[in-house]
Amino acid sequence: MKIELNEKGSRGFCEEVTYIRTNYVRVHNNPGRQVKTITNYMGIRIIGFFIVAMVALYLAVSTKDPIYMAVTAAMAIAVVAVFLSYSGSRKKVYELMDDDDTKTLEMDEDSVTYTSGDKTLRYSWDEILCVALNKRSIVFFPKKLKSEAFFVDAQYKDQVIAGLREAEHGYLLEDNVSREE
Repeated sequence: MKIELNEKGSRGFCEEVTYIRTNYVRVHNNPGRQVKTITNYMGIRIIGFFIVAMVALYLAVSTKDPIYMAVTAAMAIAVVAVFLSYSGSRKKVYELMDDDDTKTLEMDEDSVTYTSGDKTLRYSWDEILCVALNKRSIVFFPKKLKSEAFFVDAQYKDQVIAGLREAEHGYLLEDNVSREE
């Protein structure tokens, strides 16, 4: 079965893909876990680091202890690093949203092939760990951690599920959406 992926990814799709790429090892090791959007994930990190930095700054100013001064400096650097990471992630989201490449997903009995522009990823079904169905995205995870996963917008969910069943590999589907509800 061949699926033409004509629609650009929605903002939610792009944020979910960016979260998965940012936390690829963690998500690959547990593809059944709930996937967040990058905005919520990074927002929580920034707020947490900011609160700890404020407490460290308060202790440093009130006690004038060099250890607290060093902790405050380290926390300030951590807050800046997390914020820069967040900014980079946001940039990747917008780049994904502007991607105009023609994409196709082809599934047969032997393999799955994803083509985006001039880039093609082809895996035999033995090389696929699972197909994770998330709220806004569908992710084809290869077994090898160093291999590249590919992403399909969840609006193609019915076609992907039909293609998996037609290729007799429906058992690879990891439905994370029904678990959330």
